[in-house]
Amino acid sequence: LIEKVKEQDMSVFPLIFDEFKRLINFYAAKLHYEDAASDLTLFLIELLYTIRLSKFEDDESDDIKRYIAVSIKNKYFSLSANHFNKEKYNDWIHIFVNHYQTSINY
Repeated sequence: LIEKVKEQDMSVFPLIFDEFKRLINFYAAKLHYEDAASDLTLFLIELLYTIRLSKFEDDESDDIKRYIAVSIKNKYFSLSANHFNKEKYNDWIHIFVNHYQTSINY
């Protein structure tokens, strides 16, 4: 199936997506932002295009599934860190602006 996706035959993508849908929804819910499921789904598509099947034995689909699942988990960690840093930065900016505005009023 992955080979078909790599050949740009997206008709098989729903079969692959169904395999990882619960995992994607699980991590998307933990990310707490609107487009998290879309970001993880897009990552899955990109991963399918770039995965080197030659690194896996021909009939080791469990290894490939595990690799994809771990990759999705790592992407979750990356998105989580990025989202956390943006929130932290926005909070810092908000505090700075409020402090600056308070200073001007005196």
